[in-house]
Amino acid sequence: MPLKNRLLLFAWLFYFCSLPLFKAFANVAEVALVILSFWPGTFSGLKHSVLRYKNVAALTLISGILILGMLYTEDLQNGWKILKHQHRFLIIPLLFLLHARLLQENFRKLNLAYILATGTACAFIVLLYLLPEETARSIANATKLTLPYPDNIHRAAFGLYSPFIDRLQFSSLTAVAVLSSLYLIVVNYKRKVLLAALPLLLFTMLILGGRGAQLALFISLLVYAVAIAVNILYPKLRKRTGKMAAATMLVLVGILFFAGIPYVSFKTLKPVQERFYQTKWEMDLLENQEYKQYDYEHFTTLRRLVSYKNMWQVVQQNPVLGTGTGDFHPELRKAYSANNPEMELNTHNQYLLFWGMTGIFGLLVFLAVLGFWLLNLRGRGQLYFYGLAFLVFYLVNMLPDTVLATQVDSMLFCTFMAFIGLQKYDQDAQPIQSV
Repeated sequence: MPLKNRLLLFAWLFYFCSLPLFKAFANVAEVALVILSFWPGTFSGLKHSVLRYKNVAALTLISGILILGMLYTEDLQNGWKILKHQHRFLIIPLLFLLHARLLQENFRKLNLAYILATGTACAFIVLLYLLPEETARSIANATKLTLPYPDNIHRAAFGLYSPFIDRLQFSSLTAVAVLSSLYLIVVNYKRKVLLAALPLLLFTMLILGGRGAQLALFISLLVYAVAIAVNILYPKLRKRTGKMAAATMLVLVGILFFAGIPYVSFKTLKPVQERFYQTKWEMDLLENQEYKQYDYEHFTTLRRLVSYKNMWQVVQQNPVLGTGTGDFHPELRKAYSANNPEMELNTHNQYLLFWGMTGIFGLLVFLAVLGFWLLNLRGRGQLYFYGLAFLVFYLVNMLPDTVLATQVDSMLFCTFMAFIGLQKYDQDAQPIQSV
């Protein structure tokens, strides 16, 4: 392998392993990949890659709508801050396009590396959960490599401590690792290792308390299961047992799995129970306007409901063009001051955020990009099901949170959208050559 490819492969491996562990390391890896992209000859194939992988190139349009929103924004300083923070919608797709062949050749290896790195972080979370809380707090606060341990009174009710990446963002990382594990298992790649890692990933997902990601993963797994059942399992069973028996068997197995596991989890896992009761209690407090009697800083359900109301108010004021990229947050702050002055400003819906900043046109462009990406994976068998499940996860998870506004989720989303998108041609008759 040429020196350039060896360096690139190491940088990409470091990047995928850093995503679930350390944001700073992931930033370093991103910068290293940008620098390596200036190796002589790298840009010579960019035009070909853009034309060949239009679904990946289209992801840069998300940056385009944010840039367009700068043309009529008044708060340019805040607008540039958002563009700088959201640069990954442009940079990451371009990086994947520049190194398309190398990433195709190492798709499964890099995916496995990401899963194992996520599993390592999950093992730390479970270990700290099993330890007495004071011991866990002492271990977590003993080094600057981990996040500070929160001072919640009931750690299970407010979500468990995640040592490396914020709990909500790590829930997304874990969910993507689960979906990636299932894909690699189905295509018969490192099954023994992945079948051992999958229970740890799922258990961590259950106890971590990221409710939006939990619901999104549940729905994406349901979509994944239905796609596989209808397209692969049903035709095989039908030949052996007949149409009615095959359909009945798959429906019963589906009900047992997708109704049984949530029920058993609620009955047996204390973090799941406490998180559910906490959610219900917060909704009751908001309805009765009694939340002011409590320290509601960590009442995330209550704060989400307040956020939806205020974000929708801003959207209604500027439904067509939006406020402009930099003006949404100042306008939202005005809504909070008028309606909920005692509450901290939050944005908790990705669709309302894009709509509010760039108008209905920007929101439609965003959704069209996602639809075009998925459409281009049709006919790719298991890869299509994997891509569908991944996209469904984010489409659902963007309802309760502005997940793409965070560094971790924007990197994760752009990374796997580009990574999966590049595999469209990975089985062409022409063998893939080294760069």
